[in-house]
Amino acid sequence: MTEVANEPAVVLLCVVLASALIVAEVALPTFGLAGFTGFALVVVAAVGINDAGMEWWPLSFAALAVGLWSVMIARRTSTVIQQAIAVGLFTVGGVYFGILEDDPLTIVLALLGAAGLAAGFPVLLEKSSRLLNAQPEVGMEAFVGRSAPVTAWAGTEGSVQLEGAFWNAVGPAGLAVGDEIVITGYEGMRLTVRPTTPDPGGMPMTVPQKDNR
Repeated sequence: MTEVANEPAVVLLCVVLASALIVAEVALPTFGLAGFTGFALVVVAAVGINDAGMEWWPLSFAALAVGLWSVMIARRTSTVIQQAIAVGLFTVGGVYFGILEDDPLTIVLALLGAAGLAAGFPVLLEKSSRLLNAQPEVGMEAFVGRSAPVTAWAGTEGSVQLEGAFWNAVGPAGLAVGDEIVITGYEGMRLTVRPTTPDPGGMPMTVPQKDNR
């Protein structure tokens, strides 16, 4: 195992796989599996570099690329320039590592790995953004944005009915039993609500008729 890890191509392959797994850990909820495996591959690569006395510093560019990809995913936004910089850093680091080790196979792996990571990153970014922006399906957060009827109201407090249960709520004055509201948030186990149709500037709902008598 140690002799295999001493090969430059194997070291770079570990770096490529570790980079993909670490970025995937940031992007998706893998419960640490991808991240743990990625860091384990980094350890294997480090052991191989140390045992064979390889020039390790070009791979620091690959580490910078992984950091940049992770930041873009954490912020859920990226530009073409940022992605190009990350791919460029990874490519330069991998290719130069192969040149210093005088190993053509390592250079080819560096180019293929950079191309694969460049193609896979937009997919991970899209999946991560969709997952983080999805409406929660459980808990109090799942109620936000839903509508419900008012079952009791006095002043700025009352109750609404949602999924067969009655929930304490707080909202604007003037709501009445039967009004439809939209849930905007919650405080503990109490919902905050607003009317489904906002009151247009506080104008009265009915206009008094002129008495002609």
